[in-house]
Amino acid sequence: LFNFVMPDAVRSDTEPPELNVVRITPAGKDVPSGRQIVIEFNRAVVPVGRMERNAAEVPITILPEVDCQWRWLNTRALACRLDESDALKPATRYDMVVNPGIKTEDGVTLAEPVVHRFITERPKVRHAWFDTWKAPGVPFIRLTFNQPVTAESVEKHVFMMVDGPNEQRIGLHVAPDPDDKQTPSILPLP
Repeated sequence: LFNFVMPDAVRSDTEPPELNVVRITPAGKDVPSGRQIVIEFNRAVVPVGRMERNAAEVPITILPEVDCQWRWLNTRALACRLDESDALKPATRYDMVVNPGIKTEDGVTLAEPVVHRFITERPKVRHAWFDTWKAPGVPFIRLTFNQPVTAESVEKHVFMMVDGPNEQRIGLHVAPDPDDKQTPSILPLP
């Protein structure tokens, strides 16, 4: 008859490590408007098997609301997958709260809610150039952006600045370019 003593690191009577969120992607500002949000935990949460989850099983809120198709990518990473028509909107701030309620197999859950925010890519001027002069001191300037914008938002946020002791901000009249007759690029079929 032999008696074995397990070291403390291996004993089953030790308390399991708490559950924490280690990373949520996307994160930060000006992130691409993708079709997936991933929450990664510090330890395994679910066994391999049924990986799809319905919204009622996932205590996570996202504002503005998105139509998530929840799926565990592996035992530690839960993804909100979005259809092409439901992709994250550009120039939008998303607020997420991962609430306690997701439980590991041994019953451990988050100690408190985890709050996460990210902002999808905001409009930027891609190209700007002088096209012609409408009159002396009245240039016709062309701008192209990295995403669709409204005339109202361009008038509000794009301006000319007069430098010098009397620094002055000059608003612009914004209108679609009447000479823009750019046709879509069509690739020939083989």
